[in-house]
Amino acid sequence: PRFLGQHSIVSQGVHSAMAVPLFDNEKVLGALYADSRIPGVAFDEEQLQLFTILANMAAVKITNARLLEAEQSRVRMAQEFATATRIQRGLLPVAPDDVTGWQFHARLETCYEVGGDLYDFYRRGDGSWVLMVGDVSGKGLGAALLMSSVLSSARVLYDSADHPLALAHKLNQAVVRSAAPGTFVTLCLAFLDPTSGRIRYVNAGHNPPVVVSGGSLRMLEDGGVPMGVLPTFPFVEGEMDLAPGDLLAAFSDGIPEATRGGEFYDDERLRQSLIELAPLPEIDRIGDGVVSRVAEFLAGEPRSDDVTLVLVRRL
Repeated sequence: PRFLGQHSIVSQGVHSAMAVPLFDNEKVLGALYADSRIPGVAFDEEQLQLFTILANMAAVKITNARLLEAEQSRVRMAQEFATATRIQRGLLPVAPDDVTGWQFHARLETCYEVGGDLYDFYRRGDGSWVLMVGDVSGKGLGAALLMSSVLSSARVLYDSADHPLALAHKLNQAVVRSAAPGTFVTLCLAFLDPTSGRIRYVNAGHNPPVVVSGGSLRMLEDGGVPMGVLPTFPFVEGEMDLAPGDLLAAFSDGIPEATRGGEFYDDERLRQSLIELAPLPEIDRIGDGVVSRVAEFLAGEPRSDDVTLVLVRRL
């Protein structure tokens, strides 16, 4: 700044000056400058060499400090993501194992530290169970935050709605209020009466859950658009009876859309897997089998989306 405009070395009374690059042995970070206003003082070659060594040492120190700062930032970020992962995992319930005449299984595997898939089980005061599986648009921390918001809102509303349709309308309004423009949640929510086996549901733009009954399949498709797309929507409620031996499978698109070299695992493979695995006596083995078959299909390629699978079987 001293030498800008009309300010010259002469006008500043500088009698001798030298400048060397700040070089860290890989790249130039800047320059180191020194001058003297003392008459008769002139920097020589030896001083220039010493100045160059000093600049080199300073550049290495600067680079090391930047690397340390970057590493500390990375470690801090990793710790924060680990905390977020523990919090998100803590929001998800364990599949119930105390419902007479029924088996439940649930698993969620994220492709990043945190994700936007969700599921829930909730026993209402009248003895019925709320089942929910959903997928927030997007990935990463933003999707995880909205996922947490949706779960929290749903749990506040479970006992205030007498049927899935009422819950769907209330939850849609909550998502509209909390989600950013262009963000939405696909969601399938159901009320299960464990005594009769009757299941009432609303499928808001989610992959249709599948009911395996013997060798045949039925889909839970009635519903409407994803939550958060429109402030109001005429959702439709469907219902179905689960007979002894029937298996209900609800899942996120991370399973049928698992991709290997441009090829999807697809719904047909998933449905065939469910038909073949449904006779297994332990429901956890069915879940393990589905996920194992997806992993075999991927043949080592990384997943590009979260994987969620919820299974319910009437004994």
